Amino acid sequence: MQLQLRTQLPTADEVTIEGETFPVTPLKKAVGQLCATWFLVAIGIALMADHLPPQVRQLARENRAAILISAFALNMFGSSLTQSGAFEVFVDDQLVYSKLQTGVTPSVELVGELILNTTLLAKYLP
Repeated sequence: MQLQLRTQLPTADEVTIEGETFPVTPLKKAVGQLCATWFLVAIGIALMADHLPPQVRQLARENRAAILISAFALNMFGSSLTQSGAFEVFVDDQLVYSKLQTGVTPSVELVGELILNTTLLAKYLP
């Protein structure tokens, strides 16, 4: 987005774009990590079925596809819990757009327009 904004804004050298991960709740983070751990365990079971104890070997062999499908679904679920999708645009510590409030990711054009309007209005209006 920064490269695209540089082509649209005449003073793009003065624009600093910073990003960081918006924190999720501790519960979501813990469940996401648990899902990632179980993903690895399930992959290990599916791939190493021939080396498992005899009691589970047959079960793992017969259900290898189901184990793999479940593992990837669990991994996707865990990943979705640890990402907020937050996107906020600040100009000089002033919030000009928030995906958290609107629920919509802005286009590069909209971000450029918001930055221009905010900086031009601040510069030329009393």
